[in-house]
Amino acid sequence: MSSQNLNLLPSIERLVKDYVKGVYGVELDTLVSCFKEQVHGRPIQEIKEEFEQLDAKKEARFKELDKKREEREKDPENILTNGFLTSLIAKSQQKKVSSKDKAKCIHPIAKGEKKGQPCGTSVSEESKSGKYCKKHLAQEGKDEPVEKKTVSKKTATEQQPLNKFTKDELKEKIEKRTTEIEVRRNKFGNWEHQGSGILIDRDTRKAYGKQQSNGSVVPLTSEDIELCKTIGFKYILPDNISSNDNEDMEEEDDEDEDLDIDDDIDDEDME
Repeated sequence: MSSQNLNLLPSIERLVKDYVKGVYGVELDTLVSCFKEQVHGRPIQEIKEEFEQLDAKKEARFKELDKKREEREKDPENILTNGFLTSLIAKSQQKKVSSKDKAKCIHPIAKGEKKGQPCGTSVSEESKSGKYCKKHLAQEGKDEPVEKKTVSKKTATEQQPLNKFTKDELKEKIEKRTTEIEVRRNKFGNWEHQGSGILIDRDTRKAYGKQQSNGSVVPLTSEDIELCKTIGFKYILPDNISSNDNEDMEEEDDEDEDLDIDDDIDDEDME
């Protein structure tokens, strides 16, 4: 045995002693002494047979317990009892769930501390509306609030068709819409239209891309360009859109009135 292994022996011996004491509650030396007293002077074969008999008794006991358990499971009385108890438990749980989920009476309490609060009793099966308990069935239909249909009144301006606006009125509407456009510098240092993520060039006042959460910028899509046209932004057409689409969009841009972003852009950075 190497010197290194010899050096480990004290540590191993200490670990074994601690383990034996923790499991059996006695010191290792005491346990060894007791074992020696039991086997002292006895033939090894006799000791082996004794251990085999103990194992056989243990195995027989286990088999006996398994047999009794199987007999109990096959006993008709136990089967009926277990089935009845299982059914009873299931019905009890189902009753609790149904009672909890059942609708409650909505009739307000007239007196006491809970005045004005809903009755809370389970709804009666006789209730046609499914809202009243048996006690308050007579109130069915009386507590229902009459819904008043509100007809929205449109102003003369809203009812007036677009082609009937004067040039000054149209200009005023366009300017109002333009000033309401909110463009701010985001955390990446780009000027971004709030809500759409479209980026605007500070100098040319044209949309050129869309901000991504990782800081990258992707080209405008057809949907983004349609949104720019709706808002009134000028835009730089990406290379991935065909020239035919480019011509169509430029013609539409020529027909529409130019909508520049208001010069007073909020310099507040996005947080």
